[in-house]
Amino acid sequence: MTKKLDKHEAERLIAALDDVCSDDVVRLQRLRAASAIALARLVGRDAPWPELVDAAAAKASWSAERVRRLTDDSSDRREDSIDALYDLITELNETRGL
Repeated sequence: MTKKLDKHEAERLIAALDDVCSDDVVRLQRLRAASAIALARLVGRDAPWPELVDAAAAKASWSAERVRRLTDDSSDRREDSIDALYDLITELNETRGL
């Protein structure tokens, strides 16, 4: 059986998008924290962020570029990582699964 987010979990996830923060480092951390909770549920285990992304990528056949964008910690690509998290959160809210 494929795991899905319930309505409450999806609503909590989408609420992370409304968390306005002018500090990109903090914003990235908050988006990852919210996304990590959802991915842990969907992949069936708790793990550090890069491992959750890898597990989700394997399950959903994500591209290497998407994985890189979601896990990249370099300051010059932070905005790209934030954009990738927005895309992920929107997708998870719509599909509630991988």
